[in-house]
Amino acid sequence: MFRGMCAVGVLATLAGCGAYDDFQANNAVQEYRESCFGNYTNECESKLVDTNIIMLELARSNIDREKDTLIKALGKDVYERFVPTANELITGLIKQQESKRPGFFARWFLGEAQPLGNTRNQLFLASDMQQLTSVVLEKVRGEMRAEAREPLSPTAAILLGKELAPAAPATAEPVVTATAATPATLDGAVDRMIAAELAKDGGDEYKEGRQVVFADLNDDGVNDAVVLYTIEGQGGGNGYFQSLATFYADANGWNYRSTLVVGSGVQNVQVLDAKRLALKVLSVGPDDANCCPSVESVEQYKWNGSTFIAMPAA
Repeated sequence: MFRGMCAVGVLATLAGCGAYDDFQANNAVQEYRESCFGNYTNECESKLVDTNIIMLELARSNIDREKDTLIKALGKDVYERFVPTANELITGLIKQQESKRPGFFARWFLGEAQPLGNTRNQLFLASDMQQLTSVVLEKVRGEMRAEAREPLSPTAAILLGKELAPAAPATAEPVVTATAATPATLDGAVDRMIAAELAKDGGDEYKEGRQVVFADLNDDGVNDAVVLYTIEGQGGGNGYFQSLATFYADANGWNYRSTLVVGSGVQNVQVLDAKRLALKVLSVGPDDANCCPSVESVEQYKWNGSTFIAMPAA
């Protein structure tokens, strides 16, 4: 509990209690607001991208700047996972911002005109950087919880890429384990499924937000996979939605079963038992900005043999 309270304090420090109040961030945000507030032009959209990238790069530098504080609050193991995960996410967001920048011709010759395409963007604030940091921390802790889940069956160890201590020589029938259904082949199966969805309906996957949990859904003694994934920009807007995709595992690989849209704001997926999942969800409260939901709830879903169904709230 104390470690968790310390982590909350560290996130506040990184995202609004000093680290983000430096001159560069304030100056960039203030300059954008003064010159572009309410103006949707090529020039202002490009300046918005520059401002957001400044905020993201400051987020990156502040993680290094607060290294000792983070290690003290989170622990060295969490910190060593936190840094590369955060850097990967920030790099992806910077690339995403650059993709929203109007082209050279539009900026130099049509600067005062509105963009020809749908490039609407949103100004990043300190509160958004706090949310970004919270997402990274929750992702890291979720991965560590999944890795530490014991005891593992031999099949579960294969699916999670773990090694078990050598077993005593078998005196009965030899144990046959699946070799094709590995995490690497799961990634390929998920990539193909999502690519087919995007080819049909458009949008892009926010791949850093992908989460995977394992449970024996069909009672065959082999762990199956449930994948939470996020699609952004479908239909040309700035919104996003999240879905659960289910894959059965066998000796031949991973077989896609179904997809269920679960809305947005899902932060973490946990396995309650072989047929039930718990989704931790953040939603916008009465005092929250749209960018920064803070109301936490838990939604449960049950596997019925062909798809997950939402269970009534307790």
